[in-house]
Amino acid sequence: MACLQLQVLLLLACLLLDAPHLSSAAATVPTPPFSFNFDFSNMSTYHSDDLRFEGNATVHGSFVDLTCNAYGLDISQCTAGRMSYSHPVPFYDETTKEVASFSTEFTFKIIVPKFNNDKAKGDGMAFFLARYPSRMPPRSGGGNLGLITNDNYSSIGPDQFVSVEFDTYNNTWEQPKQTGDHMGIYINTVTYSTNTTNVSSFSPNESMMTASITFDSKTSMLVASLQYTGNYSNYAPVNVSAKLPDPTTLLPSEVAVGFSAATGAAFELHQIHSWSFNSTIAAPVQKDHKKAIAVGVSIGGGLILVLLVWSILSWWKWRKTNREFDKGTRGACRFKYHHLVAATNHFSMDNRIGAGAFGEVHKGFLTQLGREVAVKKILRESRAGNKDFFDEVQTISRAKQKNLVELLGWGMKGSSIIDFVMCWRRQKNTDLFLVYEFVDNGNLHMHLYEKEALLSWRIRYKIVKGIISALVYLHHDRDPYILHRDIKPSNILLDKHFNARLADFGLSRTADNGTIQSSMVVGTANYLDPECMKTGKFNRSSDVYSFGLVLLEIACKKDENSYAQVWERYIDKTLMQVADDRLQGMFDKRQMERVIVLGLWCCQPNIEMRPTMEEAMDFLETDGPLPKLAKPKTSSSHRKKKGAAGKSSSRDIDKRTGGVRQFKYNALAAATNQFSSENRLIGAGPFGEGYKGFFKEMGRHFAIRRFRRRADQKEAARRTSMTREKAHTIFLVYEFVDNSNLRVHLHEKEAVLPWTTRYKIVKDICAALVYLHHERRPFVLHRNIKPNNILLDKEFNAKLADFGLCGTADKVGKARYMDSECRKTGKLKRSSDVYSFEIVLLEIACKKDENSYAKVWSRYLEKSLMQVVGDRLRGESDERQMDWCCQPNIDMRPTMHQAMDFLKSDGPFPELAEPETSSKHGKLPGRETMHKGCLDNSRDDTRQRFPSKIT
Repeated sequence: MACLQLQVLLLLACLLLDAPHLSSAAATVPTPPFSFNFDFSNMSTYHSDDLRFEGNATVHGSFVDLTCNAYGLDISQCTAGRMSYSHPVPFYDETTKEVASFSTEFTFKIIVPKFNNDKAKGDGMAFFLARYPSRMPPRSGGGNLGLITNDNYSSIGPDQFVSVEFDTYNNTWEQPKQTGDHMGIYINTVTYSTNTTNVSSFSPNESMMTASITFDSKTSMLVASLQYTGNYSNYAPVNVSAKLPDPTTLLPSEVAVGFSAATGAAFELHQIHSWSFNSTIAAPVQKDHKKAIAVGVSIGGGLILVLLVWSILSWWKWRKTNREFDKGTRGACRFKYHHLVAATNHFSMDNRIGAGAFGEVHKGFLTQLGREVAVKKILRESRAGNKDFFDEVQTISRAKQKNLVELLGWGMKGSSIIDFVMCWRRQKNTDLFLVYEFVDNGNLHMHLYEKEALLSWRIRYKIVKGIISALVYLHHDRDPYILHRDIKPSNILLDKHFNARLADFGLSRTADNGTIQSSMVVGTANYLDPECMKTGKFNRSSDVYSFGLVLLEIACKKDENSYAQVWERYIDKTLMQVADDRLQGMFDKRQMERVIVLGLWCCQPNIEMRPTMEEAMDFLETDGPLPKLAKPKTSSSHRKKKGAAGKSSSRDIDKRTGGVRQFKYNALAAATNQFSSENRLIGAGPFGEGYKGFFKEMGRHFAIRRFRRRADQKEAARRTSMTREKAHTIFLVYEFVDNSNLRVHLHEKEAVLPWTTRYKIVKDICAALVYLHHERRPFVLHRNIKPNNILLDKEFNAKLADFGLCGTADKVGKARYMDSECRKTGKLKRSSDVYSFEIVLLEIACKKDENSYAKVWSRYLEKSLMQVVGDRLRGESDERQMDWCCQPNIDMRPTMHQAMDFLKSDGPFPELAEPETSSKHGKLPGRETMHKGCLDNSRDDTRQRFPSKIT
């Protein structure tokens, strides 16, 4: 956009700089005579913007029809039409009263249908000059020829005209001399002509005719001549002329010129094939050209000065930016942007291999290095200026260790002086890239949870030692040391020999004074040290905590790898029972025990009790005694009795919220105007009312839910931000999403959501559920997925909301969206969320009256699936982006990982098992009474029934 604006500015400058010359030329050189020439059989001779059509007039092929180009129509539908030149035509100079002489020539046909009686022609056409712009009067059909209203015998005011008529109606009753076809000159009337002459016929066998009309301003004579062509060229020409009164009293200085025609009781066609027009009037002489020259010089000089300053500033900014980047990156190899574009095939989706919090990653081949690379594009919104970029390049370029992913160099889009001169952008908006070595064997998360092949204990232990080696280097061998701040399985890459390579230093920082204070929320919440969440301070123990959680994931069962669960086994001295049972006991027990204990040690709530990475390495490599781990203070806090006062309860809540920010009640009341009805959000869930609030100190809006008091308030304390009244009313503080929810946009708003937006929403919901089901440890069930709980921001990004049912309700879900299997068994599983997700998919894609599973299944069997697509989408949808998730057999449903892969891939559709209810159009299995057992957080794993990857 900036480039376009600057180019327009440069063009304007050139024009204004030349303005004096243009002004002078306008003053000394007369404007050439006004003229145009249209051949309607050749579209290159005219432009549609040059013509104005009114009434029934229109272009048909190689000619213009003034009246309807169809036979047998009701004559009331074909009354009149006009075609005129759409721009004003100079008629006389208002100052000098000089009148233009003009001439016009046109070829035309008047065709009488065979079913018409020759004596009943109707009604004719005319060439006219009228007030600009052309306006066809109402009720001007029949003998009025589209020139005059039927109620009047003469025209005054805006409908005044001068015309040459080619009249085909026999109106001897009105003018006895006019016995049939006649040509005449009329001024402001169609009844009494200035001069008229009879014509043998305007339509001899549909022959072409040529008419020429001239006006001499010196004699005021208007002369019209008609000549036949072709087989009728021997017909004598017909002429008619008249002297006009003072033209300046007839019409304004600028007029509309054109043709008008009409039909009445009879029917005929009026066709114009070509038209030329010439006028001799010249534009008035420019008297104030000196003033124009002065203005042009002033503006042009000013623009020259602005452009000069612009160029100097652009050069200075370009030089300064390049120096800052070279200084900030400390001499790291710099790749040209076009080399990165070529290496990644223009950053195509086929080359995209991942996306992190700080940007997308594309695989590429750099011919300059002769090797495969991973190119990471840093998202603009993820950095403040280029500070993050400079920090990352400095950090990684100096870190060289075998278990760290190597940074090969960096690049920047638009780094030449031309880019800055033509498109001056702030540094923050510059596209920045990091180029890493390509590690070709995926990451630890994929191998632990997604791939069928099981990682042996020997490989897992090798990976553990590789991670420790990398962190010992970062924490102890570097000066100043480096914090990673986002250690998680997906950031641990594996090469073909399963050597661990610690990646994604997007959140890394050097720490000169031992601690980093950050106002940004960094890292992945599931692996983030609670102490960091509370204080915003990062140190080496923060990385140690994240590393401990990763160790527990490597060693333990999928559903028993949280710190709390493993701690219980440690207390009970049954630690081996949490070892990953998929290993079937094929592991070194000493190694397994030490890895699990090290994981617990690293996750100690008291940061002073955690080991350093050097101590962790020594612990694994030696056979010394196991450390004595301090018992977490929170391990028995939930068992305490209520005590003498409410203080104990308050402390318990503070502990269980894990350090998440607590707002004071007075602040919430002020933000919501004392919880006024004006601030109340539409709709209240089963847990309380919602209010919109504005926190001045934070400068942003929030959604605040008043949580209804219930016996299990301890669950509410797990929410994002919370506070409480003296009477222990809990409030939850959420981000405010300002574009309503999916249900409103699907069923209440008039504007239709296009398919591209709907598909984007589907992918966003899918991504959220993948995180809850597969990336959280332990996984989280939503249990109330429905359109109302899918909020949309102003860019229509979907935000999954209302986790109020995730662990605090006796009744869960809404009947329409609830898995029938849950109704039967009273147990909720991940497949229950998958079922609800599918019902939402059908609602997004299908017609309102055909979005039940049974109806869609019927269409699926008939291979007419696209018939259920919402009518309002008007064919915008993509057929392959539609059905799988709501199989009645829960073992046949996909996981959310598989659903995401299915949406992203172009592979074949899965073979769906036919449900027992497939022939019963309408209802899903019966609504049995729900059991409280629905709250059973069963950890199903249905992946074994499916391939781990859809191709």
